[in-house]
Amino acid sequence: MVFCSIGLPTNVLTIVTVLKMQTLSPATFLTALLAFSDAGALVSQIIAIHVLRHYKPWAVFSYIILFPYIYFTALSNWLLVLICLERYVSICHPLKRQYLFTKKRSYVGAAILSFVIFVLLLIFYVTLHNVRPDNSFVDWFDKLLVIIIPFAIIITLTAAIIRGIRKSRIERRRFLRRSRQEGRQPRDDPMSGTHMMIKLRAKSDRTITHMLLFDALVFLFLFTPLLVFTEGYKHGFFLQSKHFYILLGTIATIMLDFSHVLNFFIYFIAAKKFR
Repeated sequence: MVFCSIGLPTNVLTIVTVLKMQTLSPATFLTALLAFSDAGALVSQIIAIHVLRHYKPWAVFSYIILFPYIYFTALSNWLLVLICLERYVSICHPLKRQYLFTKKRSYVGAAILSFVIFVLLLIFYVTLHNVRPDNSFVDWFDKLLVIIIPFAIIITLTAAIIRGIRKSRIERRRFLRRSRQEGRQPRDDPMSGTHMMIKLRAKSDRTITHMLLFDALVFLFLFTPLLVFTEGYKHGFFLQSKHFYILLGTIATIMLDFSHVLNFFIYFIAAKKFR
Protein backbone atom coordinates (compact mmCIF):
# COMPACT_ATOMS: atom_id res chain seq x y z
CA MET A 1 0.00 0.00 0.00
CA VAL A 2 2.88 2.36 0.79
CA PHE A 3 4.53 1.70 -2.58
CA CYS A 4 1.23 2.30 -4.38
CA SER A 5 0.59 5.58 -2.55
CA ILE A 6 4.06 6.79 -3.58
CA GLY A 7 4.45 5.10 -6.94
CA LEU A 8 1.05 5.82 -8.49
CA PRO A 9 1.16 9.65 -8.29
CA THR A 10 4.86 9.76 -9.18
CA ASN A 11 4.35 7.57 -12.25
CA VAL A 12 1.41 9.74 -13.31
CA LEU A 13 3.61 12.82 -12.83
CA THR A 14 6.33 11.18 -14.92
CA ILE A 15 3.84 10.51 -17.73
CA VAL A 16 2.57 14.10 -17.70
CA THR A 17 6.09 15.57 -17.58
CA VAL A 18 7.47 13.40 -20.37
CA LEU A 19 4.49 13.94 -22.68
CA LYS A 20 4.68 17.72 -22.15
CA MET A 21 8.24 17.84 -23.47
CA GLN A 22 8.46 19.99 -26.60
CA THR A 23 9.89 17.15 -28.69
CA LEU A 24 8.03 13.87 -28.28
CA SER A 25 10.52 11.33 -29.59
CA PRO A 26 10.17 7.53 -29.66
CA ALA A 27 12.28 7.37 -26.49
CA THR A 28 10.05 9.81 -24.58
CA PHE A 29 6.93 7.96 -25.72
CA LEU A 30 8.34 4.63 -24.52
CA THR A 31 9.37 6.22 -21.22
CA ALA A 32 5.80 7.45 -20.65
CA LEU A 33 4.49 3.99 -21.55
CA LEU A 34 6.91 2.43 -19.05
CA ALA A 35 5.57 4.71 -16.31
CA PHE A 36 2.01 3.72 -17.26
CA SER A 37 2.90 0.03 -17.05
CA ASP A 38 4.56 0.50 -13.66
CA ALA A 39 1.44 2.27 -12.40
CA GLY A 40 -0.69 -0.61 -13.71
CA ALA A 41 1.50 -3.12 -11.86
CA LEU A 42 1.11 -1.24 -8.58
CA VAL A 43 -2.68 -0.88 -8.90
CA SER A 44 -3.22 -4.50 -9.94
CA GLN A 45 -1.05 -5.71 -7.06
CA ILE A 46 -3.08 -3.74 -4.50
CA ILE A 47 -6.32 -5.15 -5.94
CA ALA A 48 -4.94 -8.71 -5.90
CA ILE A 49 -3.69 -8.43 -2.31
CA HIS A 50 -7.03 -7.01 -1.13
CA VAL A 51 -9.07 -9.73 -2.87
CA LEU A 52 -6.87 -12.63 -1.78
CA ARG A 53 -6.63 -11.41 1.82
CA HIS A 54 -10.30 -10.65 2.45
CA TYR A 55 -12.24 -12.97 0.17
CA LYS A 56 -9.96 -16.05 -0.07
CA PRO A 57 -11.20 -17.22 -3.48
CA TRP A 58 -10.67 -20.68 -4.91
CA ALA A 59 -7.33 -21.59 -6.46
CA VAL A 60 -8.24 -20.91 -10.10
CA PHE A 61 -9.45 -17.41 -9.33
CA SER A 62 -6.25 -16.73 -7.37
CA TYR A 63 -4.20 -17.16 -10.53
CA ILE A 64 -6.66 -15.03 -12.52
CA ILE A 65 -6.51 -12.15 -10.05
CA LEU A 66 -2.69 -12.25 -10.06
CA PHE A 67 -2.47 -12.27 -13.87
CA PRO A 68 -2.68 -8.45 -14.40
CA TYR A 69 0.18 -7.85 -11.95
CA ILE A 70 2.39 -10.44 -13.66
CA TYR A 71 1.47 -9.01 -17.07
CA PHE A 72 2.31 -5.41 -16.17
CA THR A 73 5.56 -6.51 -14.50
CA ALA A 74 6.62 -8.40 -17.62
CA LEU A 75 5.54 -5.49 -19.83
CA SER A 76 7.56 -3.00 -17.77
CA ASN A 77 10.70 -5.10 -18.07
CA TRP A 78 10.30 -5.55 -21.82
CA LEU A 79 9.54 -1.86 -22.35
CA LEU A 80 12.83 -1.13 -20.60
CA VAL A 81 14.45 -3.53 -23.09
CA LEU A 82 12.80 -1.63 -25.96
CA ILE A 83 14.05 1.71 -24.58
CA CYS A 84 17.54 0.21 -24.24
CA LEU A 85 17.37 -0.92 -27.87
CA GLU A 86 16.25 2.53 -29.05
CA ARG A 87 19.05 4.22 -27.11
CA TYR A 88 21.57 1.69 -28.40
CA VAL A 89 20.62 2.41 -32.01
CA SER A 90 20.59 6.18 -31.39
CA ILE A 91 24.02 6.24 -29.76
CA CYS A 92 25.92 3.44 -31.52
CA HIS A 93 24.24 3.61 -34.96
CA PRO A 94 22.84 7.17 -35.24
CA LEU A 95 22.50 7.07 -39.04
CA LYS A 96 20.11 4.12 -38.80
CA ARG A 97 17.90 5.72 -36.18
CA GLN A 98 15.82 7.80 -38.58
CA TYR A 99 14.29 4.77 -40.31
CA LEU A 100 14.58 2.10 -37.60
CA PHE A 101 12.87 4.04 -34.79
CA THR A 102 10.29 6.40 -36.23
CA LYS A 103 7.34 7.48 -34.09
CA LYS A 104 4.96 5.27 -36.03
CA ARG A 105 7.21 2.22 -35.70
CA SER A 106 7.61 2.89 -31.97
CA TYR A 107 3.82 2.97 -31.52
CA VAL A 108 3.35 -0.20 -33.56
CA GLY A 109 6.28 -1.94 -31.84
CA ALA A 110 4.97 -1.12 -28.37
CA ALA A 111 1.48 -2.33 -29.32
CA ILE A 112 2.82 -5.60 -30.75
CA LEU A 113 5.05 -6.15 -27.71
CA SER A 114 2.12 -5.59 -25.32
CA PHE A 115 -0.11 -7.95 -27.29
CA VAL A 116 2.48 -10.72 -27.63
CA ILE A 117 3.32 -10.70 -23.91
CA PHE A 118 -0.38 -10.75 -23.03
CA VAL A 119 -1.12 -13.68 -25.36
CA LEU A 120 1.91 -15.72 -24.24
CA LEU A 121 1.14 -15.29 -20.55
CA LEU A 122 -2.55 -15.98 -21.12
CA ILE A 123 -1.89 -19.17 -23.10
CA PHE A 124 0.54 -20.57 -20.55
CA TYR A 125 -1.58 -19.65 -17.56
CA VAL A 126 -4.79 -21.04 -19.03
CA THR A 127 -3.55 -24.20 -20.73
CA LEU A 128 -0.39 -25.26 -18.92
CA HIS A 129 -0.56 -24.14 -15.31
CA ASN A 130 -3.34 -26.58 -14.35
CA VAL A 131 -3.59 -24.85 -10.97
CA ARG A 132 -0.22 -26.31 -9.97
CA PRO A 133 2.28 -23.86 -8.50
CA ASP A 134 4.97 -26.55 -8.60
CA ASN A 135 4.76 -26.88 -12.38
CA SER A 136 8.45 -26.46 -13.23
CA PHE A 137 7.86 -25.73 -16.93
CA VAL A 138 5.54 -22.81 -16.20
CA ASP A 139 7.84 -21.65 -13.41
CA TRP A 140 10.78 -21.47 -15.82
CA PHE A 141 8.65 -19.85 -18.50
CA ASP A 142 7.62 -17.11 -16.07
CA LYS A 143 11.23 -16.52 -15.05
CA LEU A 144 12.47 -16.46 -18.64
CA LEU A 145 9.76 -14.13 -19.92
CA VAL A 146 9.54 -11.76 -16.95
CA ILE A 147 13.10 -11.64 -15.59
CA ILE A 148 15.92 -13.70 -17.12
CA ILE A 149 15.69 -12.76 -20.83
CA PRO A 150 15.08 -9.02 -20.16
CA PHE A 151 17.85 -9.16 -17.54
CA ALA A 152 20.38 -10.55 -20.05
CA ILE A 153 19.38 -8.17 -22.86
CA ILE A 154 19.50 -5.11 -20.60
CA ILE A 155 22.99 -6.04 -19.34
CA THR A 156 24.25 -6.41 -22.92
CA LEU A 157 22.65 -3.23 -24.28
CA THR A 158 23.60 -1.13 -21.25
CA ALA A 159 27.24 -2.16 -21.63
CA ALA A 160 27.09 -1.35 -25.35
CA ILE A 161 25.48 2.05 -24.66
CA ILE A 162 28.13 3.00 -22.10
CA ARG A 163 30.84 1.96 -24.55
CA GLY A 164 29.15 3.95 -27.33
CA ILE A 165 28.91 7.08 -25.15
CA ARG A 166 32.61 6.90 -24.31
CA LYS A 167 33.52 6.35 -27.95
CA SER A 168 31.37 9.26 -29.16
CA ARG A 169 32.91 11.59 -26.55
CA ILE A 170 36.41 10.67 -27.68
CA GLU A 171 35.50 11.24 -31.34
CA ARG A 172 33.84 14.58 -30.53
CA ARG A 173 36.92 15.79 -28.66
CA ARG A 174 39.15 14.75 -31.56
CA PHE A 175 36.90 16.60 -34.01
CA LEU A 176 36.86 19.78 -31.90
CA ARG A 177 40.62 19.63 -31.41
CA ARG A 178 41.15 19.18 -35.16
CA SER A 179 38.75 22.04 -35.92
CA ARG A 180 40.60 24.42 -33.60
CA GLN A 181 43.95 23.44 -35.08
CA GLU A 182 42.67 24.10 -38.61
CA GLY A 183 41.03 27.36 -37.55
CA ARG A 184 37.53 26.33 -38.63
CA GLN A 185 34.45 27.81 -37.01
CA PRO A 186 31.01 26.21 -36.87
CA ARG A 187 28.74 27.49 -39.62
CA ASP A 188 25.46 27.07 -37.77
CA ASP A 189 23.89 30.21 -36.33
CA PRO A 190 23.34 29.43 -32.64
CA MET A 191 20.14 31.52 -32.71
CA SER A 192 18.64 29.87 -35.80
CA GLY A 193 15.50 27.77 -35.47
CA THR A 194 17.16 24.66 -36.89
CA HIS A 195 20.09 24.93 -34.51
CA MET A 196 17.77 25.42 -31.54
CA MET A 197 15.64 22.40 -32.50
CA ILE A 198 18.72 20.20 -32.90
CA LYS A 199 20.05 21.39 -29.54
CA LEU A 200 16.67 20.79 -27.87
CA ARG A 201 16.43 17.30 -29.36
CA ALA A 202 19.98 16.48 -28.25
CA LYS A 203 19.19 17.67 -24.72
CA SER A 204 16.05 15.53 -24.64
CA ASP A 205 18.03 12.51 -25.88
CA ARG A 206 20.68 13.02 -23.20
CA THR A 207 17.99 13.16 -20.52
CA ILE A 208 16.41 9.91 -21.71
CA THR A 209 19.84 8.26 -22.01
CA HIS A 210 20.79 9.22 -18.45
CA MET A 211 17.43 8.03 -17.18
CA LEU A 212 17.81 4.76 -19.06
CA LEU A 213 21.25 4.07 -17.61
CA PHE A 214 19.98 4.78 -14.10
CA ASP A 215 16.89 2.64 -14.71
CA ALA A 216 18.84 -0.27 -16.21
CA LEU A 217 21.37 -0.35 -13.38
CA VAL A 218 18.60 -0.13 -10.77
CA PHE A 219 16.72 -2.91 -12.57
CA LEU A 220 19.76 -5.18 -12.38
CA PHE A 221 20.28 -4.32 -8.71
CA LEU A 222 16.65 -4.91 -7.72
CA PHE A 223 16.03 -8.11 -9.66
CA THR A 224 19.24 -9.94 -8.72
CA PRO A 225 17.98 -10.87 -5.19
CA LEU A 226 14.79 -12.28 -6.74
CA LEU A 227 16.78 -14.55 -9.05
CA VAL A 228 19.00 -15.69 -6.17
CA PHE A 229 15.98 -16.30 -3.95
CA THR A 230 13.95 -18.31 -6.49
CA GLU A 231 16.89 -20.44 -7.60
CA GLY A 232 18.08 -21.00 -4.04
CA TYR A 233 14.62 -22.05 -2.93
CA LYS A 234 14.30 -24.43 -5.88
CA HIS A 235 17.58 -26.18 -5.02
CA GLY A 236 16.85 -26.34 -1.28
CA PHE A 237 19.51 -23.90 -0.11
CA PHE A 238 17.21 -22.36 2.52
CA LEU A 239 15.94 -25.54 4.17
CA GLN A 240 18.41 -25.23 7.04
CA SER A 241 17.57 -21.61 7.82
CA LYS A 242 13.92 -20.68 7.79
CA HIS A 243 14.59 -17.16 9.07
CA PHE A 244 17.09 -16.46 6.29
CA TYR A 245 14.57 -17.80 3.77
CA ILE A 246 11.86 -15.44 5.06
CA LEU A 247 14.28 -12.49 5.18
CA LEU A 248 15.60 -12.97 1.63
CA GLY A 249 12.09 -13.63 0.30
CA THR A 250 10.83 -10.40 1.88
CA ILE A 251 13.76 -8.40 0.50
CA ALA A 252 13.27 -9.87 -2.99
CA THR A 253 9.55 -9.06 -2.96
CA ILE A 254 10.09 -5.50 -1.71
CA MET A 255 12.74 -4.86 -4.36
CA LEU A 256 10.47 -6.22 -7.09
CA ASP A 257 7.68 -3.87 -6.00
CA PHE A 258 10.08 -0.97 -5.52
CA SER A 259 11.17 -1.22 -9.17
CA HIS A 260 7.75 0.13 -10.18
CA VAL A 261 8.13 3.22 -7.98
CA LEU A 262 11.50 4.53 -9.12
CA ASN A 263 10.81 6.10 -12.53
CA PHE A 264 9.90 9.49 -11.09
CA PHE A 265 12.97 9.66 -8.86
CA ILE A 266 15.29 8.44 -11.62
CA TYR A 267 13.88 11.06 -13.96
CA PHE A 268 14.24 13.67 -11.20
CA ILE A 269 17.95 12.84 -10.90
CA ALA A 270 18.55 12.68 -14.66
CA ALA A 271 16.70 15.82 -15.81
CA LYS A 272 17.71 19.27 -14.54
CA LYS A 273 14.68 20.81 -16.26
CA PHE A 274 12.35 18.53 -14.30
CA ARG A 275 13.85 19.70 -11.03
